[in-house]
Amino acid sequence: MRNLTQTVTRWAPTGTDAAGDPIGYTRTEILGRWEESQQLFTRSDGTEAVSRAIVYLASDVAVGDFLLQGSSVSASPPSTAWRVEAFRKVENLRGTDSERRAML
Repeated sequence: MRNLTQTVTRWAPTGTDAAGDPIGYTRTEILGRWEESQQLFTRSDGTEAVSRAIVYLASDVAVGDFLLQGSSVSASPPSTAWRVEAFRKVENLRGTDSERRAML
């Protein structure tokens, strides 16, 4: 947790329309560590993909959220924000903390 020193802006959809597209977002800033690296991962539907970035986070996010490295006051995700394709949370051996990893 002490290595999570970067600001990451998160947009979480507040709802969807009939086509399944987001109709609004809640914007928050969280602490994280952004690494632009390629890593093979499995999406929730079982398909494999290669990440463009991995973001280690201080709080949970959801698949479908958008993340941006740095601060933003935009009400909706800009074109430079990346969509969370997978999220993993692993508790440490003592059960006192968790590593949270978003694959973009």
